[in-house]
Amino acid sequence: MVKKTIKIKTIKPAPKKTVSVKTKYYEGIGRRKSSIARVRIFLTQENKSNIIINNKLLKDYLPTMNLQRFIEEPLNKLKLKDKFNVVIKIKGGGIMSQAQSSSLGIARALIKYDSNLKSILKLHQLTTRDSRQKERKHIGKHGARRGQQWSKR
Repeated sequence: MVKKTIKIKTIKPAPKKTVSVKTKYYEGIGRRKSSIARVRIFLTQENKSNIIINNKLLKDYLPTMNLQRFIEEPLNKLKLKDKFNVVIKIKGGGIMSQAQSSSLGIARALIKYDSNLKSILKLHQLTTRDSRQKERKHIGKHGARRGQQWSKR
């Protein structure tokens, strides 16, 4: 029995040409409960802005108008909605805490863009981090506070 060895040539694809356009952005990090939002705001040349969350448009990621307004609030209060493109990466938490952390991240990025905006954002209470966390479960309880049912007789 004769063993034959066959050489297989692997064809490597041509390297992809990446065009890196360096654009200036301002970054802010917002936190709420267990969600963390990394926000980057870019100046736009045309008067059209996009808000992209985890590679999806705002309307696709957050279906309710209430949550969409919550994220856009810092830009709307300053009347800068059409001036910036916003890119947000969010991890953890529910949709409400993600929206709140994104709002704080946008406010912090706007402060890095122009420090004079801080007083207006602070007036509308958009720069304050809500530090409340979920309370841990305690021993002998059903949850953090709920105890066992007790009957008198």
